[in-house]
Amino acid sequence: MTKLHSTIAACAIVSLAGIVPAGAQTSGQEVSARRTAAQRVPIGATIKLRTTDGQRFKAVLFAVDEDGITVKPAARTPVASMKIPFDRVDSMERDEGRVHFGRYIGIGAAVGGAMLFILSSLGG
Repeated sequence: MTKLHSTIAACAIVSLAGIVPAGAQTSGQEVSARRTAAQRVPIGATIKLRTTDGQRFKAVLFAVDEDGITVKPAARTPVASMKIPFDRVDSMERDEGRVHFGRYIGIGAAVGGAMLFILSSLGG
């Protein structure tokens, strides 16, 4: 029974030892991929950024270097620019300022309804 436990423990240790380098290699590849993606975004573009600690915000990209990115968060109150290392960046995508058709339809319906109300009250 003792030999069985020691064999199982040895197999577990060997399998865990094999996992650590693979995880470190993937992290290096992810950092490299994030650096390449950040270098493709033009300086001054608005980006949506999510960090590994769960923060989500829009920011203006100021600089990209070997260590990380420098951004200025888009906030109502002035916020200082911050440098974020690539290993803290969970996701980053360029904010294209998409068109929201539903919003425009709602605004058009509200304006049309208001005009109908005003015209009917003037004529009556």
